[in-house]
Amino acid sequence: MQQSGFTPYFWTQFLGAFNDNFYKIACTMLVTYRIAGVSREEVNALVALAAGLFILAFFLFSATAGQLADRFDKSLLIRWIKFVEIVVMGGAVCGFLLNSIPLLLFIIFCMGSQSAFFGPVKYSVIPELLPEERLIRGNGLVESSTFISILTGTILGGFSIALSGDSFAELQARLLAAGTGLQISIVSQEALIVTCCGVLLLAIAGFLCSLRIPRVGARDTAVRIDWNIIRITARNLRYIRQGRLIFWSILSISLFWFYGALTLQVIPGFSRFYLGGGETVFTLCLMMFSIGIGAGSALCSFLSKGYIRPQVMSLGLIGLVLSPLLTLLCGRWLPGVMFSLLLIGAAGGLYVVPLYATVQDRCPHGQLSRTIAAGTILDALFMVVASMLLKVLTGNGMEERFVMLVLSGITLLFGVAAVARVSEFRI
Repeated sequence: MQQSGFTPYFWTQFLGAFNDNFYKIACTMLVTYRIAGVSREEVNALVALAAGLFILAFFLFSATAGQLADRFDKSLLIRWIKFVEIVVMGGAVCGFLLNSIPLLLFIIFCMGSQSAFFGPVKYSVIPELLPEERLIRGNGLVESSTFISILTGTILGGFSIALSGDSFAELQARLLAAGTGLQISIVSQEALIVTCCGVLLLAIAGFLCSLRIPRVGARDTAVRIDWNIIRITARNLRYIRQGRLIFWSILSISLFWFYGALTLQVIPGFSRFYLGGGETVFTLCLMMFSIGIGAGSALCSFLSKGYIRPQVMSLGLIGLVLSPLLTLLCGRWLPGVMFSLLLIGAAGGLYVVPLYATVQDRCPHGQLSRTIAAGTILDALFMVVASMLLKVLTGNGMEERFVMLVLSGITLLFGVAAVARVSEFRI
């Protein structure tokens, strides 16, 4: 945090991630707990649709974002991206005030687009703000703060919608008794004011922080911007194949986002329908998962001791495979479930931090943004597959707790392949 330029960058990315999750969780809470009469299948479908729209934007725009990040000064790009966030959040305010679910879903897609342009800059600018010996610590801090922002955004986003005062059951009973139908949501004026002010103020604060990031200059002014999404996406994917270590590191990062996306989409239905909890249990589940990732990222920095050690990811991989089994064994015992979610998050943080640092260290800096953008495209593809898999499994009657068991098996198969192919991953 004492490195020149890192502090404003840190708070810029923190506030951006915070705002994304504040808004998304507010929408999720609105659907899950504030619309009476919604079935388990409808909740899972709407949650999966929202997640799918958000990550679809990454698939569409990441390649273009990678070109821009390698061609232009990254600090200037960050400022423009954060300014666009203010405009997008203005649209979110309209969606909340009009109580329009379609508009709110469209804003999620716009947020995904804005985040897609920010993603390649977010990770490729770190080596330009920090020396090599601080890359692990810098990435650990960024990953920790990202999921702490998910935690705080989740809590405050859920709290903003819960301000209406009535429980979900009370709302449902009152609506049915009044004969007003099953698809009516009730959110108090206080909730609307807090949520609207929150998303706007967070966007403005992030923009103000971005103004203090120092200029880093363009890495490759010879890059010609290609606006053909299909052509540049295919071209960017070639940057992944820069050697076995980079290739499998990027694939392993994509597995992390597949794992995280599926877990975050399972938690709403798991907390409500299996654990039988309300908004508090839902928020607590997400809180433990987020705290775990922050703790795992910090643990990775401690184990690496300033060196880039790809093999640390294998420790996290073991945890990602075993922790869902613990969740299944705990049944409805809430303390055990919370602890297992904490372990899942910690394993995720321990797994992904050395992978990001490895890519940043081994990839030529003039191509780093495009390489990260290509990885982001794969991340988006993996997360789309996660949403589709959840829809297929839950649509065929599988409970959310058994979805986690399937996820554990997929992770085991991928991990065996990665460690077998890359000697640097072996402990």
